Amino acid sequence: MSVKTGVVEPELGETRLCPEPWLHPAIRADGGVMRCCFGGLDFGIVGAESSFSQILNSDSARLSREQLLSGRLDEVCRMCPRFPIVKLEEYRSYIESMRRHAGALSGALTDAVVPISVWLEMTSQCNLRCVYCHQAGANWISDDLPPAAIDAVIQELILLGVKRVSLTGRGENTFMPGWEKYAERLLDAGVSVVIITNLARPITDHEARIFARMSNVGVSIDTVDRAVFKRVRTSDVRIVLENVVKIMATVRKQPNPDFRMGWTAVVSADVAPGFLDLAATAVALGVSRVEFQCLIGLGGEQNNRLATIDEMPIDVAVGVARAVRDAEQFLINKLGPDGVFVAAGLRTFIDKSMGAQPQEQSQSIWEVLAKDE
Repeated sequence: MSVKTGVVEPELGETRLCPEPWLHPAIRADGGVMRCCFGGLDFGIVGAESSFSQILNSDSARLSREQLLSGRLDEVCRMCPRFPIVKLEEYRSYIESMRRHAGALSGALTDAVVPISVWLEMTSQCNLRCVYCHQAGANWISDDLPPAAIDAVIQELILLGVKRVSLTGRGENTFMPGWEKYAERLLDAGVSVVIITNLARPITDHEARIFARMSNVGVSIDTVDRAVFKRVRTSDVRIVLENVVKIMATVRKQPNPDFRMGWTAVVSADVAPGFLDLAATAVALGVSRVEFQCLIGLGGEQNNRLATIDEMPIDVAVGVARAVRDAEQFLINKLGPDGVFVAAGLRTFIDKSMGAQPQEQSQSIWEVLAKDE
């Protein structure tokens, strides 16, 4: 079973067009610094003995960058659905250009630069137990980054001049008491803050104001059908929608020209029949973009884990592909081509099963965040 469905792996002399170990490292709730939000090779642990800056130039960090430069990718990178495959010489030129743009005019290509953005997971706890998520497994153990460590990391990110912080993680960052004070500190320092959240608990007026100051609020929502949402995500979708309306209303009261809200749906046979309703609701509520992402081949107990698209009977998989395609076309008609994104694995399957010509794709949120605005 593939970790991500439909993803083509690089061949000899190829690699992925990925800037993550340089520009977008991730900090976990246990203090570990990863090369990207998908995980894999650790750079080190933030703490009293090692600062975030030092960890970015650790031996492990350099090794992670060397793997991409050489094409000797580990399984996580080989199966990554986010970045296209390129020839090694193209990738090297890309990294050389990126480093000049980032101000790194000397040193080896594997040396660190000041990240454009950092993925900060303050907690890996979550208020949901979605059936397709690793948190639904019996052996999942959660961590919280201690407040002192969060304060130290935020201070260093501000001093480094990191332009964007993504309050995102394997859990739900808004589940941590006082999460908004950390977001507010970053915003007050002029750092662009983005978040991916489930919005599955009622938010306060103050939290709504913090969300409204962000540049991008990504909402994880697979369906607007109450019964299906309850079965798959173990909560009430009405809470999510009420929070969306509250945030959007707050943006109207305190205008933020940089604000965007996007929705992300994890594709499965359970939720696919409602994708057109999901898309229409998103448009009605002023959402700027909807993404359809591959289902990870992980999750809860084996007897209730949802099937990835390559595990489904072919007639079911084709029906799912048609549902994504129909929702995509609706969103293109209403929001334009940048109003929708379909993950690479899904795109490959849709084009193959529908007999369609490959469509030009807008960038995923990950590729958007890889650009220096």
